[in-house]
Amino acid sequence: MLARLGWVIHYDDTAAVDATHPEGRQAVFVGDLVDRGPDTPAVLRLVMGMVASGNALCVSGNPEAKLVRALRGAKVTVSHGLAESLEQMAAESDDFNKQALVFMDGLISHYVLDDGLLVVAHAGLKEPATDDPPAVFARLRCTARQGPASRVRIRAGGVGDLWCAHAPGLPHP
Repeated sequence: MLARLGWVIHYDDTAAVDATHPEGRQAVFVGDLVDRGPDTPAVLRLVMGMVASGNALCVSGNPEAKLVRALRGAKVTVSHGLAESLEQMAAESDDFNKQALVFMDGLISHYVLDDGLLVVAHAGLKEPATDDPPAVFARLRCTARQGPASRVRIRAGGVGDLWCAHAPGLPHP
């Protein structure tokens, strides 16, 4: 997919370990890296490399959080693709699994980018503390109004949040 979008994929032997865009663009991954894919370790190698090189940002999704718990030995319900991810990770070296665990465990829940005009998250966010800057509070409140499963639509030319038409400080379609 990245190659079709103009990204140049970089390999170490046969494993993709980074990608760069000819125009210097930065990719943003929004979780679900490890859920139901045919090659979870390959996805992790690529995204870990892109984040390490500064070519990407990545936020955690619920599948990454669950895989972290499972890799740490916690009791988790193995469903929704976790079985496949665990099976694929079991075939990898201990060193890779440790690196992947550190990477996934270090992912944050969201980024606030473009001077607060863009919030990137896997799903909805909880409202920030009342001592956060008002503009950040308004934007995060807007994003999270419908709870953790909410979705925000991004339209060309601005933010088009269908669930939050009256949040102060936000441009609306």
